[in-house]
Amino acid sequence: MAKVATQDAVDRAADALLKEYNYDIEKVIPNQVAKAIGWAKGNDLIKAALENWKERRISEGVPFIAKAPPELDEALDVTCESLRRLLRGLVGKYRAEDGEAHKREIDKWSARYDSLEAQRDELQRKLDDAEERYRNMAAERDQLAGELAQATRELGNERAKLQISEDKYDKLLARLGSVSGPAADEQPVPHDDVAPQSGRANPSNGQAPQKKGPGRPRKVRAEPSKEANAKSSPDDLLDGTPWAKDPGGGGNYKGD
Repeated sequence: MAKVATQDAVDRAADALLKEYNYDIEKVIPNQVAKAIGWAKGNDLIKAALENWKERRISEGVPFIAKAPPELDEALDVTCESLRRLLRGLVGKYRAEDGEAHKREIDKWSARYDSLEAQRDELQRKLDDAEERYRNMAAERDQLAGELAQATRELGNERAKLQISEDKYDKLLARLGSVSGPAADEQPVPHDDVAPQSGRANPSNGQAPQKKGPGRPRKVRAEPSKEANAKSSPDDLLDGTPWAKDPGGGGNYKGD
């Protein structure tokens, strides 16, 4: 057994024996201490520990305890009990106040935790809403991109159709210019000295030919101007109205 452990065991056993012997320190001997701690008998180690104990107890005045008045025990009991109550009350109060302080801190941090948790939930809800709006905007963007691509294709088709129409317009305008020109729609008026049947002069006729009045004025068809040709839109010829040359030789339009 280690010395420090033996000293503690010897101290406890010796104090118990001292109280049993009414504080007569000389009655506390090594063999009794050895039996108290479970040994068969005392040895040098126990003897040395017991001498150490006696020196300390003598310095504390143990040999003179029997000389003290008996009523001192009662006073000491009251004092010790009061001191015990005081110490226990102070320690209990300290622990209670400390517990209340800890409880207040716990409540404060619990409230703070609940507040932060509520803020976290609110931020999470806003984040979810933002993600939902992002998904909706992404879908709308894709839809608009598809519509833009479709509109671009349709615009290309319309431009191709417009180019075809312009080509047709140019061709029809060229044909209209080629068939338009001066043409006489009236027969020439006979001269006065030409017979109506033969168209030759009749010099054998003794009588002078009767002088006729002035002949019918010859109609002169005005040549269509370039401005008129330019104003003739091929679109007017594409409305389903048939057109053809005038059999008389002029480029006259004949409708239904």
